[in-house]
Amino acid sequence: MKQPLLLWQRSPISTFPYQIEVSVIDHDNTLIAELSNPALTTIGVVASDMGQRLIASVLSVLQGGPVLETVMPAAKVFVRASAK
Repeated sequence: MKQPLLLWQRSPISTFPYQIEVSVIDHDNTLIAELSNPALTTIGVVASDMGQRLIASVLSVLQGGPVLETVMPAAKVFVRASAK
């Protein structure tokens, strides 16, 4: 069983430290998130799909056309040790 990420803090009324558990989530799914210790839970989107839509929309505007679409990308959560 993996240990939770623990932060040490001092109580304002005591000199004894106490533990709190914290879940950490990053905003992009990069390789460094997998390699960190503990591995970071991340939220990611498919960048290649977003890039293709962006280029198509930019080309449309450059040719005098409208912005093709406003897209809210579907995000996927990659749960790793930092949030278990």
